[in-house]
Amino acid sequence: MWKTSIERLPLSNLKQLYALNKEKSALVKAGDSSGPPVSIKFFKFFAFLLLRGEVVVRLGEFGRYFKDSPELMLDDSSMLPKVTRMLSQLQRFDIDSKAKLVRFWRDINPCLLLDSFQLWIDPIRHREQVKGLKKVWEELVEQEVASFPLQAQ
Repeated sequence: MWKTSIERLPLSNLKQLYALNKEKSALVKAGDSSGPPVSIKFFKFFAFLLLRGEVVVRLGEFGRYFKDSPELMLDDSSMLPKVTRMLSQLQRFDIDSKAKLVRFWRDINPCLLLDSFQLWIDPIRHREQVKGLKKVWEELVEQEVASFPLQAQ
């Protein structure tokens, strides 16, 4: 029930809801002025939305090839490699919005999340989709970078 209600909240409200308390704010990189640090729950929810195609719409097209539902990301007890890899990449590079994701793809690594995304696709039933994902990923990233308005830094 909470999953349905939480989906209706804007991401900015969720970010405030899942911000860590001040005692743990020392975990933020020195000089980072992007706001309070975000808890793992927010990254889980962001990954869930990413897998469902609500952050990058074209990623949602691959949902039919997934072995498991994206809701697995919201399960606190899930320690599957596909969950932990995606979460660790999002946390490590502080990707908690579409703007940060597209900026990272543009400036640093267009293949970020490709390997973790491949883990979600069932390799036995959808072998061709796994093989062709890299080419589709490159096109997808190129389109997202070209179409998303990013401020110059």
